[in-house]
Amino acid sequence: MLSEEVEAEVPSARFEAADLKAMFDEAVQDALVGRLDSAEPMCDAILRDAEDHDGALNLKGVIAYLRGQTEPAGEFLERAVAIQPSNASYRVNFAKALAARGRVVDAERHLREAVRLDPNNTEGHLSLAEVLRSQGRLEEARSCLSFLVTVRPTDASLRAVYGSLLQDLGCSREAMVQYREACRLDPNRAEVLNNLGLLLKADGDPDEAEAQFRRALQIQPLRAEVFNNLGNLLWEQRRAVEAQDYCREALRLSPGYPMAHNNLANALKECGDYEGAEYHYREAIHLKPDYAEAHSNLAVLIGHSGRLDPAIDLYRRAIQLQPDYKEAHRNLGMTLLGAGRFEEGWQTYDTHRKAVPRPDLTGPVWDGTDLDGGVLLVHAEQGFGDAIQFCRFVPLLKGRARVAFEVPPQLAELLTHLPGVEDVIVRGASLPTYRAHCALMSLPRWLDITPEKIRGEAPYLSVDRKRVAGWRSQVEALPGLRVGLVWAGNPALANDRQRSIDPDKFGILGAISGVSFVSLQKEMTPIRPRRLPTELPLADWTDELRNFSETAALISCLDLVITVDSAVAHLAGALGQPVWLLNRFNSCWRWLLDQERHPWYRTLRQFKQSRPGDWDSVLTSVREQLAALVKVQSRRSP
Repeated sequence: MLSEEVEAEVPSARFEAADLKAMFDEAVQDALVGRLDSAEPMCDAILRDAEDHDGALNLKGVIAYLRGQTEPAGEFLERAVAIQPSNASYRVNFAKALAARGRVVDAERHLREAVRLDPNNTEGHLSLAEVLRSQGRLEEARSCLSFLVTVRPTDASLRAVYGSLLQDLGCSREAMVQYREACRLDPNRAEVLNNLGLLLKADGDPDEAEAQFRRALQIQPLRAEVFNNLGNLLWEQRRAVEAQDYCREALRLSPGYPMAHNNLANALKECGDYEGAEYHYREAIHLKPDYAEAHSNLAVLIGHSGRLDPAIDLYRRAIQLQPDYKEAHRNLGMTLLGAGRFEEGWQTYDTHRKAVPRPDLTGPVWDGTDLDGGVLLVHAEQGFGDAIQFCRFVPLLKGRARVAFEVPPQLAELLTHLPGVEDVIVRGASLPTYRAHCALMSLPRWLDITPEKIRGEAPYLSVDRKRVAGWRSQVEALPGLRVGLVWAGNPALANDRQRSIDPDKFGILGAISGVSFVSLQKEMTPIRPRRLPTELPLADWTDELRNFSETAALISCLDLVITVDSAVAHLAGALGQPVWLLNRFNSCWRWLLDQERHPWYRTLRQFKQSRPGDWDSVLTSVREQLAALVKVQSRRSP
């Protein structure tokens, strides 16, 4: 507030030139140190005495601009520019007022004139860059800032702004250079450390990113954005419990922070707290109704609990908000398939699913048309289980094309005798001449596969009889019911921690007499070196299982396979062998149709978690059913 003492010092009579200059200089000094309430009345007094005092008009306009009074600011600054059109600084200030009122075209015109009048006016170049950036003209803005960095190489603030622009342009490495230099010039810039952390995270350097986020919090310990970013990083590093703490702190500092609600929900979901996760996803959407990612994440969550129709609606809303949201498209496709809505599901899933680029695949992609005896190259592009599950559709191509089937080497022998295949090519070998190519998991789309066309018929894969004979004597030497076990999947997959089971939990099956267990656990995982509990004797011949053909032969000699959701489940089902699937709560789309029934394998039965992480009740149910099966088998024995 302006004091009475200062007001009294402002004379009302006309000033001498020297007094006028002194008053103006004092007003400028007060404005520079933020004493706007002192500077403004002096400007008013000067303008009463000399209404065309361009300096006072400019300063009066700057004061109004700093107070957010953009319209009067523009009026004063326009008068100053009219009096002194060659003053570059006046034009820069006027342009800022114009830009604040949305008149970016006029602002750009005055800024370009300012830098023409004074090529070294750094504020003009910086403001021009801001105006250009606001219009999405990032490359032009980059030219302005690049020039400024060469003029003012030791300006940490300028380096930070330039780094931010480069980040927007996707020039991550160049942005990191600018951020690092800004931090070297001024180590206490928390916002720069935060931005650097984000770039390092995206660049695949989580340890260094974490260090930068923590440095930022040391400088500004109340910065909610950094807590949120660090929490998100920890969640991505599978440190969900730690992540919760940082996201909660972000929300304590900023309760209306939708991104922090979303990230906290991700961490809660990872820890199995679906109820808490749903609350925070919904809170994120409430705070930010156009938050596409939160809509998609909530859809994943409720889809995993079997609420497919509302999940589908949420995916559609996410896509409406962000039409290029590939993950939402892909998950929508899988959920439609899980709901049995195959016609839309196959097309949506196939169009947006993840696929590793194959530069060696040239020529047209198959679109379902008959090739009149031409060769169709079908390539198994995803995991082993996917290939085993979807190879059932290859024989349906008979009469439409001659099929060459490219498969991983581990599957080549198993799939050699698949009906309708003229040639099996091991992935990495030279490809034959072909008319068109098609990914294996695209076949259902073009073959119009419905649940009624699947029917779970098996076996659709054959087993080498000599290999079976080689295993039979070893397996038959085992007493009682022979049961194969798989307790872990591929640790490289995102959901492996949810689907794999601690081997110690299988001790509950050891109390069942009349069962011999056989290991089918082939993949190397962090828990693979550990054996099952000593109370559960296990025959382990996995060192001899060199490929899936060998594993298929061993499975053919067993009475039952009990497995987590892995390739072995599909292999046993494709062979028509009895298989019990130990299924996680957040089940794969393939098994969502029904916990007891599904179209894929008639011989497969699910034992699904009723809540996340609850393997104890699943294995208790398996123990009861296995004991009952042993009793049935013993009554059938002579």
